[in-house]
Amino acid sequence: MTIIGKNGSRFEIKMGFNEKKDSENKSRLEGILYLGTGDFLGGIIVAVFWLFLASMISVEDYGQLHYYLGIAGIAYVLTLIGTRNTMIVYVAKQVQIYPTLSIISIIGGITTAIAVLFLFFRLDISLLLIVFVINDICLGYILGKKLFRTYSKYIIIQKSLTVTLGLSFFYLFGVDGILYGIGLSYIHFLIIFFQIFKGQKIHFDHLKGKYGFILNNYGISLVGGFKANIDKIIIAPLLGLTLLGNYALALQFFVLLTLLPMTISKVFLPYDASGIKNNKLKIFTLLIAIAISLTSYFLSPYIIPLFFEKFSEVVLGIQILSIGVIPSTASTLLSSRLLGLEKSKHVILGLLLFLTTLVLGILLFGENYGIFGITISYVAGLSFNAFYLFLATKFLKIF
Repeated sequence: MTIIGKNGSRFEIKMGFNEKKDSENKSRLEGILYLGTGDFLGGIIVAVFWLFLASMISVEDYGQLHYYLGIAGIAYVLTLIGTRNTMIVYVAKQVQIYPTLSIISIIGGITTAIAVLFLFFRLDISLLLIVFVINDICLGYILGKKLFRTYSKYIIIQKSLTVTLGLSFFYLFGVDGILYGIGLSYIHFLIIFFQIFKGQKIHFDHLKGKYGFILNNYGISLVGGFKANIDKIIIAPLLGLTLLGNYALALQFFVLLTLLPMTISKVFLPYDASGIKNNKLKIFTLLIAIAISLTSYFLSPYIIPLFFEKFSEVVLGIQILSIGVIPSTASTLLSSRLLGLEKSKHVILGLLLFLTTLVLGILLFGENYGIFGITISYVAGLSFNAFYLFLATKFLKIF
């Protein structure tokens, strides 16, 4: 609107647009704050749990726990057709196929859990498999709806129950009880899971025309699941539980170091899927990752030995993985934009590049170089992944 003053001067007044923009900015900020609260508090709670366990049990037992978690992690992604990213994108775009994807995933999860039970004779692994499926579906639904306050509440409850039930089962039943406690910590997600189906019908014909994106995201989830767990599956039988225990503790610190940048990154996908850019915030997130990486690299040799003396190799592993915080954050930011545009095949290729580098590194350098060779391979894989995604975004002229 243009207003002409008494002296002939002209004033431009913008109405409506600025108010809408301010409202969107406020909504994004609130989303980041709620996600940050949930992920920070939840991350700290679960980190304290695993660090406390490391001080209470042997290095071998710590390695064995992560070996079993690795089996459950790979088994559940094999069954998860309605992946978290798929749910986020279609829920955000209000495409009514998420109940169908959810029912397919849970049926597959139960079937696979029965197979795992007969294969490994461990009920705790099967329990974890099923609750991991439910958790992924529900978090995808919550984030797609942009219900960041609900997300925060559910994450904090789950992590708190991990500590309460995990430690209770540990003191009652020993190391074998820990995984049962972790599995039961997801029980409250059943509330969201049943809400997904409330007033909805299962329509398999709605999947038509969506197979490409669904399968690509399934591939991303599959490769991502192998990325997070295949190292544990390989290390335990080939290099021993002691090395796996040291490596698993180093990875626990790596997850803690990526907590802040990954927390901020979670808010991007729903907005990227809606065509809203957040480039300045993405650059700020990457700068945070660089600061965290450098701080951890230089301080860990002085702090870690004070608390984890029996984990003799963990300091070197933490230092190397600290460097990986930077390419890990960059990969997440670039992947969000690609997924928002349904260009998921590039994310799959990047993850495959990481996975190939990691597996080859473990097999070639694990025996002779131990945790040094394994963690170097991990960071190299992260770097190759980030570089490929950067080239993909430039090629597609996304930014």
